[in-house]
Amino acid sequence: NMNYNIIIVSDHGTGRQINKIFSLNNWLLANGYLTINKKEIGIQNWFADILIKLLISRGFSPFLRGINNFLKRKMRRTIHYDEELQKIIKWEKTKAFAFGGGGTNYAGIHINCKELFRKGIVTSEEYESLRNELIAKLKEYKDPQTGVTVIDKIYTRKKLFRNCDTVCMPDLIIETKKNYKVTTSIHSSI
Repeated sequence: NMNYNIIIVSDHGTGRQINKIFSLNNWLLANGYLTINKKEIGIQNWFADILIKLLISRGFSPFLRGINNFLKRKMRRTIHYDEELQKIIKWEKTKAFAFGGGGTNYAGIHINCKELFRKGIVTSEEYESLRNELIAKLKEYKDPQTGVTVIDKIYTRKKLFRNCDTVCMPDLIIETKKNYKVTTSIHSSI
């Protein structure tokens, strides 16, 4: 007669409830920090946006939860891979951008510094002012549907990575409220 302990572990389906997505690059785009070549995104984005908005307005929200990701993948040209972002961003007009991340409520923002990036435009004299401006605007950003602030905490690179060479790390790391997931994808609408 043997006794057994059984442990069931899953890497999906547990933890925080995600109700909303915060598109960081779309926020940077809407606030004038990021510029893209709109021709690269194409008309299929427009069609997918119209279809999604129509379904939401007709009360198909539960149905949409399942189909929304399919529509984004199959119909919309969502730019989310670093190589694609590098092609679509107009670097000579971009002050800040986000790469990577997704699936969590954390993401990083890089400031397009002349000293660090080949096509950088932000000088060392402008850096701190721009960084502080981004922090202030992100802290006050509210979800347009609920009026609740989206960002919970913002960390600077120097605060998190004090004792190492960190030029490749993001200048700002944002943490959204627990029910938000951050994406760095660029969609045709925000």
